[in-house]
Amino acid sequence: MFMKSSKKKKLKKQKEDTPINVNIEMTGKNMTVNSGLIPILNFMKKLKFSGVLRNNISIEQGSNSTYDIVDIIQMVIVSIIAGATAMTHIGVICNDEVIRKRA
Repeated sequence: MFMKSSKKKKLKKQKEDTPINVNIEMTGKNMTVNSGLIPILNFMKKLKFSGVLRNNISIEQGSNSTYDIVDIIQMVIVSIIAGATAMTHIGVICNDEVIRKRA
């Protein structure tokens, strides 16, 4: 069951001398570095978080606003959970296509 030491040395030397060719291709779709946030978004959906916000926040959306206030609040909360420390981090997470589809 145990190898002799001479065989171990040969295997080790062979592994060190053999170059390893690695080819990495990014061909997947709907991939993001923020994919760890998807379970949080799913949990928020189960809690019906956006509905609770809609029912309890009475801020009217301005005529020139791009985002709904509920979406803004939800994405700020998710960004803080993700460790965002500046508004630019929140912007990066909010503009992530995969996260926006799931939110």
